[in-house]
Amino acid sequence: MGWLIYNAFESVPCPQAELDRICTWGDQGDGCRVLASAIVGRAYYAAARIERPNVQPRIVALVALFQRQPFGYKLMDETVGPNERRCPRQILELLTPIWPGDAWAAEWRRDCWAQFGGEPQGRQLQLV
Repeated sequence: MGWLIYNAFESVPCPQAELDRICTWGDQGDGCRVLASAIVGRAYYAAARIERPNVQPRIVALVALFQRQPFGYKLMDETVGPNERRCPRQILELLTPIWPGDAWAAEWRRDCWAQFGGEPQGRQLQLV
């Protein structure tokens, strides 16, 4: 996927709020809701609750690269192995376990946790 760039005359005063809005869609039982987000440099990180009919809800990491003038972004999730790996701890702590076979997500999370000395042992996970 490439970048989505807004019209040069449009202003986005708060990239984090705009990306939260973009990443929140749908309604109860089918959609995506941002639970927490943060900006680190030119990267946006979010813990997002994904709900689909007849599937256990899960909380995954979203990553977006962004620019301010004109505003543009490239959005991806952890399963595509983003190069940006400075996800804040408070977002990592919200994520549910990785589905089997998500090797890129596992590597991404391992690299992100490495900045904090590794993932805590016995971490308790709860769906929100």
